[in-house]
Amino acid sequence: MEVSAPAQSFDIRDASAVSQVRRAVAAAASALGFSAEDTARGALVATEMSTNLLKHADGGELILTHALSGGRHGLDLLALDTGPGIAEIERCLRDGYSTAGSPGTGLGAIQRQSQSFDLYSQVDKGTVVHARLFASVSRVQPPAAFDICGFTVAVRGESVSGDCWTMRERTDGVLILGADGLGHGPGAAEASQMAARILWEQSGEDPGPLMEMVHRGLRPSRGAAVAIADIDLSLGRVAFAGIGNVAGSLFVGGAVRRLMSHNGTVGHVARHFRALDYPFADEGVFVLHSDGLASSWQLDRYPGLLLRNSGVIAGVLYRDFKRGRDDTLVVVAKWGTR
Repeated sequence: MEVSAPAQSFDIRDASAVSQVRRAVAAAASALGFSAEDTARGALVATEMSTNLLKHADGGELILTHALSGGRHGLDLLALDTGPGIAEIERCLRDGYSTAGSPGTGLGAIQRQSQSFDLYSQVDKGTVVHARLFASVSRVQPPAAFDICGFTVAVRGESVSGDCWTMRERTDGVLILGADGLGHGPGAAEASQMAARILWEQSGEDPGPLMEMVHRGLRPSRGAAVAIADIDLSLGRVAFAGIGNVAGSLFVGGAVRRLMSHNGTVGHVARHFRALDYPFADEGVFVLHSDGLASSWQLDRYPGLLLRNSGVIAGVLYRDFKRGRDDTLVVVAKWGTR
């Protein structure tokens, strides 16, 4: 069973926050069974990402969350800022170049120490950096069919997130569930995590019958908004079933399509469970999010963003469109890995 743990979010405003992030990443890496060398590698990446936020953007936010890819467990780190941005990205990735009078090894070191690295930056609008780390033994394993990054962040003041997501990978596709428990806090978290567990306990991949099973299973809970998507590469389609305010969107051929969800609360009042099919091509990008993200988000003003990896896309969506008064869930899935 794979149920996502809430992300840890750090407000990077001074050197003490850098130390806090380094300790948190080291603890998370150790908990995943990383060797001492790999744990130190993760701590180095966390230090460089946090330090860059202070040096180049006068602070920002760093997100630490669990990564799952091709059966491998690892860590995703996202550095988000709204600073001056990077005008010459390729030059900044070369060691020895710096705009802040530092040794200039930050981005280059992050890229070298990560199994997956990507960034997106706009001058005067900020930068998002994504790094994914696995234990070194994972380097020899084949890449996953899908590049997927997802995380949940609890609303300020809550120790747990009422949002949850999970996925089941296969060779020709992936099944993704996102859930937003009614309200906030432990009761909401219990409902959303129950939905994720039910997905793993049931066989089959049709989102319609799975949604009906989740509905029955959540009756003892306070209920949740739930969306289930089955992305099948062999059929070139996404089957999507949604009830409530967990929203799905598809980018195919540069155009965005919002997927249909029905009104209701899973576990209490829901009548429509049938999934609808949508075409999905190799270059497609699938986005799933709770109402912690503003429904009016658009990516028109981010040229080239959809060509970046899933972590960078998810980071931009969260940074620029989070509402700030609710738990937030963001999942991005696209073909292949960078």
